[in-house]
Amino acid sequence: MPTPEEIAATEKAAADAKAAEEAKKAAKAKEDADKAAKIKEDADKATKAKEDALKTFEEYLETLPEDQRKKFDEHVAGLKSALVTERALNRDGKTAAVRLKELEDAETKRKEAAMTEKERQDAKIATLESEKLALSQKIVESDKKAAVAKIAKELTFIDPGDAFSMIDLSKITVVDTDALVMIKGLLEALAKAKPYLLESDRGDGLGTPRGKGPKKPKEKDDKPLKPTIRF
Repeated sequence: MPTPEEIAATEKAAADAKAAEEAKKAAKAKEDADKAAKIKEDADKATKAKEDALKTFEEYLETLPEDQRKKFDEHVAGLKSALVTERALNRDGKTAAVRLKELEDAETKRKEAAMTEKERQDAKIATLESEKLALSQKIVESDKKAAVAKIAKELTFIDPGDAFSMIDLSKITVVDTDALVMIKGLLEALAKAKPYLLESDRGDGLGTPRGKGPKKPKEKDDKPLKPTIRF
């Protein structure tokens, strides 16, 4: 069992720890109070400085002659008007951009309401026709590229994309049998005119190697060949 001296020492240590904790809390509370007082003091000083500056400026204006005060009022009138307008726009928490959008939407609804039922239907049909035409053009363009890629590969073009950019397919509105014949004719003409676009290590399908084609002529431009077949 602990001796009376040990018990007394333990109790004293506990009392000292408790006293130290309370002293620490008191110091922290005083520090927080001092910070709060400093913040309030700074705020009071700032407020007083603004009041003094405003009072000083107003007193300064009072010392000016009447004509100079009138000129000053004219200069700041525009700023005051702009401030009043801005406050009016934001009165309901809405920005100018939001109000402009509301006005545009209201104008659109007004125009739609003024249109007859037939006019509304015509407008919808025109929109659908425009979207249909754009989609059709994309499909035809995709079909053209696919057809050129297939035929160019059969003719051993190195890059079908180059072949596509060098022939004029603007007159083709639908990729049918006639269009495929036309594309093949244009690619064959291109291969004959610019053999350097072909793979030099392929044969002609009969076991005869092509050999190296002539170098690209410097005096010729790679302009799209005009179609020779019309339909």
